[in-house]
Amino acid sequence: MTEAFAPLDASGACLIVLTLDRYGTYSGEKRWQNAQEAYKDLSKLSNDMMKRLRKWMKSMGWTVLENQWVATVEMHKSGWPHVNFVVWSPELAAWLAEEKRQKLSDGMTADASRYVSRQLADIVTAAGWGLMSTAERANSREETLGYICKLAGKVDESIGEISKLTQLPTNAPFRFRRIRSGVAFLPKRKKSAVMTGTLVRRQNSNDGTRDVLPIHDIKKLDVIPVAESCCAHEEHIWLNELETAHRCARQVKQFGMRAVEVPAVTRWFKFQRLPQGPPRKPHATDQLFEPATILSQSAA
Repeated sequence: MTEAFAPLDASGACLIVLTLDRYGTYSGEKRWQNAQEAYKDLSKLSNDMMKRLRKWMKSMGWTVLENQWVATVEMHKSGWPHVNFVVWSPELAAWLAEEKRQKLSDGMTADASRYVSRQLADIVTAAGWGLMSTAERANSREETLGYICKLAGKVDESIGEISKLTQLPTNAPFRFRRIRSGVAFLPKRKKSAVMTGTLVRRQNSNDGTRDVLPIHDIKKLDVIPVAESCCAHEEHIWLNELETAHRCARQVKQFGMRAVEVPAVTRWFKFQRLPQGPPRKPHATDQLFEPATILSQSAA
């Protein structure tokens, strides 16, 4: 992304965060029963917003946005998605900066001044998004790109919302594309001439041993040592996990308490996401220690 935006003037970068009109407050129609349905409509809603945005730019006499944009999908704590757009448009950036200046002079807080207003609010709501969407000129190109890449560990905090690991869309449909861009805007992936990798799979052998093997045949002789190193590293991780599980099971048996399992984020079967089901009711033995027992032993 940095390479794609590098030739462009940094002052023209704009960050637009689009949130869904979940309850039909502005559209008059409650479109989605759950977050899974909403994910399927994100592409349609985004394309509609971009179409209306370009039409408005043309009516304003601005340079119409072409392919200079990228977008990422993230998830609120509620599990519902929102979309972050970074678009490059000097005219839109100047318009947003003036809008913010006027809002602040009218007594609005800095946070409230970020919400879409006037023509941009009409564009957003007409496309099916809500008025809790925000738009602002980026303080810097690096800051904005860091914001939309934060889940990859680029930055901890930047403009807009506070970065949270919970924003990773873990409940998105199978093979959902989280990152999108204008056609041919992002450069092609670069392959390293000295480094490579391979996907590996854990498997239990018939003789009772555990192996980690590449999921595809490796024919190049110079790649084989790298693949062997990857498999050995994964075997080390697997053995540590087994050792930890065995130690925990032994301690649970020794102290007579049940193990508390963390439920999976999502459950899948044949590429279909299964419902989570009702949460398990807490059990009295879920706590790690009994305070009364500890006190009685201390008194003794």
